[in-house]
Amino acid sequence: MRIIPLANIPAQTLKVILGGQDCAISVYWRQTRLYLDLAVGDTAVWRGAICQNGANVLQGRSRFFRGSLHFFDTQGQRPPHFEHLNERFFLVYVDADEPLPEGLRF
Repeated sequence: MRIIPLANIPAQTLKVILGGQDCAISVYWRQTRLYLDLAVGDTAVWRGAICQNGANVLQGRSRFFRGSLHFFDTQGQRPPHFEHLNERFFLVYVDADEPLPEGLRF
């Protein structure tokens, strides 16, 4: 498991190595929801994924990405909000070989 540090701003893109994969992650706020785009190398893996608490952001498996991405609310069960990223809401990468974390508290 790895926490991916995010700023508490409404739109951001970062490059990070996850499970040996060269990833670009874009997180952005639209109206009342947080969304995520993921690319591995030059391949767009997922675009416009709705970010929910605890659920796999990618909502399914991909042959282009190994593992899963999850937002966790450390103070309840709310969907993530950009104003509290890396304070209350954390983006977590879980490798395909790891169990999903339960009851995270940072």
